[in-house]
Amino acid sequence: MGTAVRPASTTPASRDAFSDVDAFVDAVPVELTAMAADGTRPTRRDP
Repeated sequence: MGTAVRPASTTPASRDAFSDVDAFVDAVPVELTAMAADGTRPTRRDP
């Protein structure tokens, strides 16, 4: 019987994983400020 494991893809990623990092980093303080203003706290799921 053969294995069900497929070989890893060696093609380059179609999009850069870090292309939107600057927008995300800029949005975080804005979101935290808005959360502090309305009294909400980030929720955390079980570990």
